[in-house]
Amino acid sequence: MKCECNTLRSLPQYRLFKCRPTCERKFLESSIKEKGVLVPLIADETLAILKGHQRFDIATALGIHEVPVEVVQGLNEEQKRDLILQVGSLHRSLTLADRRDLARNELLFRKGNISDSALGALVGLSDKTVKAVRERMLATSEIPNLPTRQGKDGIERPAAAPRKSRIIPVNSFREAVKAGEILREYGDDLPEGRLTLNRAKKQARLAHYLGLGQGEAPPPPAEFKAVRCDFMELLPKGHVKPCSVRLIYTDPPWANDWYRNWPDLAKVAREMLMEGGLLLAYTGNSGLPVAMDACQSAGLSWVSLISMVSVVSKADAKDHWKGIIRCFVPVVVFSKGEYLPITRGNDQRIYFRDAFQREGIPEKEWHPWQQGVAEAEYYISHLTEPGDLITDLCGGSFTTMIAAANVGNRRFVGCDIEERNIKIAWERFAQEATAKQSKAG
Repeated sequence: MKCECNTLRSLPQYRLFKCRPTCERKFLESSIKEKGVLVPLIADETLAILKGHQRFDIATALGIHEVPVEVVQGLNEEQKRDLILQVGSLHRSLTLADRRDLARNELLFRKGNISDSALGALVGLSDKTVKAVRERMLATSEIPNLPTRQGKDGIERPAAAPRKSRIIPVNSFREAVKAGEILREYGDDLPEGRLTLNRAKKQARLAHYLGLGQGEAPPPPAEFKAVRCDFMELLPKGHVKPCSVRLIYTDPPWANDWYRNWPDLAKVAREMLMEGGLLLAYTGNSGLPVAMDACQSAGLSWVSLISMVSVVSKADAKDHWKGIIRCFVPVVVFSKGEYLPITRGNDQRIYFRDAFQREGIPEKEWHPWQQGVAEAEYYISHLTEPGDLITDLCGGSFTTMIAAANVGNRRFVGCDIEERNIKIAWERFAQEATAKQSKAG
């Protein structure tokens, strides 16, 4: 059925999902503007919207008077939330952090009275992950430790279950030492029962990442800004002025569903960069053609391709689908207008290498996609001058900010859509600053 927009109600208690990133909302808005609202909204018998709030907002803003609606009846408040979560978690591209936030909010709303498996099915998480979320909330007394919990069928069952041990089989003394370290530090975060050492390592890394950004680290000094927003909002919100940036050093996600944002990223880069300023962007092998087309279409000038060369020693460096062993990471270099190398001293031209040899184990302490600080320091020092502004459009673990601070006498503005990543950036900056003071002392 179709309903007039002025008869529908969008209530805050049913907006369980955070707003889509600006780039996704822009894509949805253009689709609705061209074709109208195609997917029906879901509403209760009072015409309160349960699912489709953003489609409703966009349609209202565009002056669309009627939208398709499916009406469901006879649901209580918990059943309405169940419906919203089941439909939304299937159709949305949610990160693990998003799903954990949903689990946390539902545990608060239901005061802990839902089983781990039931809640996991609603938000798209394993019951082990929900259990980890619950245990942290129990530790801070945010929810009560109930003797029974409601299952998927609505039946109350005892909450306590026999605790199983974690077993990690090993083949050498070295592996035994590593397994012992993992069990001591992350034992409670590992799945119960028998698991391989590789799986234990992955689970330990995940637990480590989820534990970051939980403290209250102070923000960095004023010349280093990490802000929570989409990269397309940096200019409109005044965080960065047009034509003010010497170097954009960034590592956008290497995922097919993100590649459609490259044209917008290239346009923003052109607006931000000063004449002769550079965009250095990690693309991954599959994203390289997309990035090059987007930058050239935006009017940026091709400068070079940098190879971040790694020593191949890990199985995950293999592309099993194409039969390729990946030995380097491509980084595109584009300029706004003509690029003129920096000169210092007696008009001595500063050259930069189009290949960088990575040393040691890859740095992944702060983010699964983290790139190396050493390579960022090298290119920042060779491609910028003291006082220059450097930006990162996809902050992640904010390696670019740390590198800019290490090089010294540079300014930095970076953004990320995840609030937790901003807290991680502050925590990382504070830790780096403490380490420097200790060495100096």
